[in-house]
Amino acid sequence: MAKENLPVQAITRLCLLYRVLEGMDRNEILTSSSLEKLTKISACTIRKDLSLAGKLKSSTQGYSAGELADFIKDLFRFDRPVRVCIAGIGLLGSSFIKNPVIENGQYMIVAGFDSNINRLEVMRTSVPLFPACEMTDRIKEMNIDFGIIAVPAQAAESTLQRMKEGGIKGILNFSSAILGDKDIIVRNVHFTEELRFLSAMIPSIQKE
Repeated sequence: MAKENLPVQAITRLCLLYRVLEGMDRNEILTSSSLEKLTKISACTIRKDLSLAGKLKSSTQGYSAGELADFIKDLFRFDRPVRVCIAGIGLLGSSFIKNPVIENGQYMIVAGFDSNINRLEVMRTSVPLFPACEMTDRIKEMNIDFGIIAVPAQAAESTLQRMKEGGIKGILNFSSAILGDKDIIVRNVHFTEELRFLSAMIPSIQKE
């Protein structure tokens, strides 16, 4: 099965598996049961995901950590550098700007945008900063792949549209607005929502 046809949940699990494998000895042999202990994903589900992705079954000894990591890396092209921009350089956005190299250079923040010109002028960073009105043109000029949205909710939709017009392929949205688009991948990340989920689950856990 091509990666484009993999279920979203399978992709999520394979990305988690890759993160675990990256920190291991490449020569280590892992069974699906040992992978279950490391990832908290059932051995059956791991085998199914790898089969859907086109990975041959493990040998009688198990999977080679290095071979499995390379398979997932090649499948999703994790070895390709990705250029990222961020819209909104307030408290959250500036933290990304101050740490522009992510995952040993796989993801590089190469531009920042904000509607507050004074903020752009006073921030000291090696990352080029531009007014929000220039976003679409700068994204095209700099061949930027992904965008991070960290603007107020009321500006989130227009920011998405500017990024889309510039050719952005994927967006990580940290604003409180819920965004979506049929043409590009959008991931909504909301800290308060995750805390609410924990709050909602605690009574259920206590009753068990």
